[in-house]
Amino acid sequence: MLRIGFDAKQLFNNFTGPGNYSRTLLKNLTDYFPDNAYFLYTDKVVKNEETHFFLNSAFYSVHMPKGQPGLLWRNFGIKREMRKHKLQLFHGLDHELPVGLPHLGVKSVVTIHDLSFLPVSGPLCFLEKAHPDCAYPPRLRASRSYCRH
Repeated sequence: MLRIGFDAKQLFNNFTGPGNYSRTLLKNLTDYFPDNAYFLYTDKVVKNEETHFFLNSAFYSVHMPKGQPGLLWRNFGIKREMRKHKLQLFHGLDHELPVGLPHLGVKSVVTIHDLSFLPVSGPLCFLEKAHPDCAYPPRLRASRSYCRH
């Protein structure tokens, strides 16, 4: 059994592309890997027909900040929760990973929803050569893997 955490902000608050991707991925994971433990981290939740399943299913454990502003919690406070839950893997579902995640010893993967701006082949433009941070966010580089869809 794996203990897997997810940045679930888009799952609970976005009802287009990234949110739909997140909900579909997590439903499929529980269909195929029901023995894993799934931890959903979000700073706010919209309760509706699309999120009801995740809020009321025994497959998922939803975690929200207690008194800490959402942005601070999503980048820093969430790490305390991850340690407490003994995560083995964290999936940033919307091109983000918490600051300092590699120091926790938790493996990570990040999904980037639109990489069409990155060159697939050929020479890099001047900006990409001079400032790779513009093309490849630091948190993307911090992850060992990423999903492109």
